[in-house]
Amino acid sequence: MKYRLEIPFKLPSLNEYINKINSSYYVGNQFKKSIEDEIILEIRRAINKYKTLPKDAIEKPVKLKVYWYEDNKKRDLDNIASSKKFIQDALVRAGVLKNDSQKYIVGYEKDEFFCGKEYQDRVIVEIEEV
Repeated sequence: MKYRLEIPFKLPSLNEYINKINSSYYVGNQFKKSIEDEIILEIRRAINKYKTLPKDAIEKPVKLKVYWYEDNKKRDLDNIASSKKFIQDALVRAGVLKNDSQKYIVGYEKDEFFCGKEYQDRVIVEIEEV
């Protein structure tokens, strides 16, 4: 089975998260939680409105494909892709995945990047049961 989540905004980079953590552990944790909360809103839309994610937790192991769209080339690709942490934690908190351990997420099939002024900031996550 395949599932899809679209996040219609740019996620923070690892550098942004590190800066928050360095200012204060509390500030960093609040920042991470607020990003996850925004992603969870999109997860709920995907479940209830678009029907592209399941209502119950996926039982089987999955692989992820992530497509990153950014309107410029200012950020390093590894900095962009670090937001997988926010996505995975939000999927667990929202009940789509039971856990983000290696028992449930067995790999990343693809990270593909589209950067330039012709693209609108967003992230598309495809979840495939294996």
